[in-house]
Amino acid sequence: MKKTLRAFFLISICLITEFSHLSAQCPSSVGILGSPVMINGSCYINIQLAIPNSTVSVYNSFGLVMQGTANSSGNVAISYPCSANPITSITSVITNPALQTCNDFTITPLQILPAKLRSFTVSVNEQRKAVINWATVFEAPNEKIELEKSTDGISFISISAIDCKESSIAERKYTYEDMSFFADPAAYYRIKLTEADGKISYSKTVYVSNSHSTSVTLYPNPLRSGNKFSLLGLKPAEINSKNISISDLTGRNIPFSISAANSIELPPAVTAGIYIVRINDKILKLIKE
Repeated sequence: MKKTLRAFFLISICLITEFSHLSAQCPSSVGILGSPVMINGSCYINIQLAIPNSTVSVYNSFGLVMQGTANSSGNVAISYPCSANPITSITSVITNPALQTCNDFTITPLQILPAKLRSFTVSVNEQRKAVINWATVFEAPNEKIELEKSTDGISFISISAIDCKESSIAERKYTYEDMSFFADPAAYYRIKLTEADGKISYSKTVYVSNSHSTSVTLYPNPLRSGNKFSLLGLKPAEINSKNISISDLTGRNIPFSISAANSIELPPAVTAGIYIVRINDKILKLIKE
C-alpha cells in the first residue's frame, strides 16, 4: 500500500512539473490573449502572444472548434462558427525544431461590432484633390481592402489596394488623395473588402461634386441596358423625391427609387422611349433604348 501511494505521489509530482514546464514555454508571462468578436454575423477570435509560427487551437466546452497558424509575431485571427460560442480555452503548439507548448491564456468577453469599417468620408481640399479617409476596427490576414472610384456611379475601378498581413482589432486609419479628381465633373468612391474566404462586401458609396462644374447631366444617356442612371453635378442632399420627378411624354409620372449615392433606378416595367427628368428648375431629357 505504501509503495502504491509513493508511486502515485511521484506521478503527481511529475505531472505538475511537466505542466509547469509547458506553461513556462509561453513567450509571455501573461500567456496567450484571445479576443473574440462578432461582425455582421461572422465570428473571429484575435490571438496575440502565441508561440511564433505555431499551430493555435481554440476550444469550447465540447472540444476543438478551429485552428490557425500564428505569424512570426505570434498573432493570428481565426474565424469560427458563431454557434460555437463561448470559446473556453486556447493552446499554442510548435514541433520544429523542438516541441514547445503554451496553454496559459486569457479570453476577453465577446465583442459585437457593427462593421469592420468604422468610418468612410470624402472631402475636397484647396488643391482640388479628393481626400478619402477611412478607418477599420478589425483586420485579418489575407484580407484585401480596395478603394474604388467611378465617374458615373455604375462602373468602378480600383485606385488603391491594401493587403492585410496580420490580424488586428485596433482601429487603423487610412488616407488616400485622388490627384486626378480635378479633371472630373464628379466622382463616386466606395470601399471593397475581400475576406480570406473570398466573400466580398462594399461600403456605402460617397459622391463628390467638383465645384468648378455647374452643369447637371444624366449618365448614361441613352440608357441602353438596365434601368439605372446617375445624376452628375448634384450634391447628395439634392437627390431626393421632393426635388426630382420623372414623366413620359404624355405627362404620366414614372415612379423611381434612389438606389445609391446620386443613382436613380426606374421600375422594370418601363419601356423604351423618351422621359423628362425635372430637378428643381432644370429639365433634362432621358432616352431609354
